[in-house]
Amino acid sequence: MVGQSTDGELAFLTIEEAAPRLASGELSPVELTKAVLERICRAEVPAATYIDILTEPALVEAARAEAEIAGGNYRGFLHDIPMRVKAVFAVSGLVNHAGSRAWSP
Repeated sequence: MVGQSTDGELAFLTIEEAAPRLASGELSPVELTKAVLERICRAEVPAATYIDILTEPALVEAARAEAEIAGGNYRGFLHDIPMRVKAVFAVSGLVNHAGSRAWSP
């Protein structure tokens, strides 16, 4: 139900469910990002699924998106949808693990 999700349920919203709620201001990008990060940390084997969990940068970007949306600058359907990025892609400022812990420093 819209407006009645618990934090645990927020982490399971689809993009189709989350995007309009973010655009309308009904859902906070920071709240959604925190819910997703908490779900990752509560998972039984997060280390087996994720090589890097960028908590602080994710929260900084969520706060930036929240300010943009509140200021009327909603940039579209993916504006502050939390996502995972496969480690085979180069990301500025991060070590490229090539999708394997064997390549971790």
